Amino acid sequence: WFLLIFTSLFIFWGAIFKGLRELAPAEYQGRMVGYYSGASGIGYWVVNTAMVPVYAHYSEVSDGKGMVAVFVFFGALCFLYAIGAWFIIGMCRKEQKENGWDFLHEDGVEAADERGFAGLISDLKQVVKYKSVWVFGLVMFGTYGIQIALSYTETFFTDVLGMTVVFGTFLSVMRYYGMQAIGAPIQGWLCLLYTS
Repeated sequence: WFLLIFTSLFIFWGAIFKGLRELAPAEYQGRMVGYYSGASGIGYWVVNTAMVPVYAHYSEVSDGKGMVAVFVFFGALCFLYAIGAWFIIGMCRKEQKENGWDFLHEDGVEAADERGFAGLISDLKQVVKYKSVWVFGLVMFGTYGIQIALSYTETFFTDVLGMTVVFGTFLSVMRYYGMQAIGAPIQGWLCLLYTS
């Protein structure tokens, strides 16, 4: 799990925000992040809810089989999502090229890969000097700290309240992803109002 930080999370979030940056101009980025998070919440909600009966079925077959089935399903789903994203982003880039749009470089700054490794280091040095980056980092740390603490509600439901694992998981999915699906688009809309 520790290695996933370096093999997945660093790549994942960078790719997500670059993709969102490519899809809309700068003034719509708050709304884009809100819509992305809302759509993610709906997607996670549907997928994780669908996984509850899969887990329940395979865990009755044998100990540990439920989690294996869930991991195999998630791996296959990630592969399908990657293929879909490849084609969708390709279509968006084609449309932007036809219309002469370049949202990623609309501020006139060259991409880091066009300036090489020295350009990347120079950008990192500038970014570290911004107080807002550190404040944003602390806010995200606090947000994810609360999010991780809330993830223990499933354990509370099952171990303390005595619910079945399947029902406790279902409630946990509803609490986490259901609220994300509703709250994130509202946050994106509020960001747009605040920055307007």
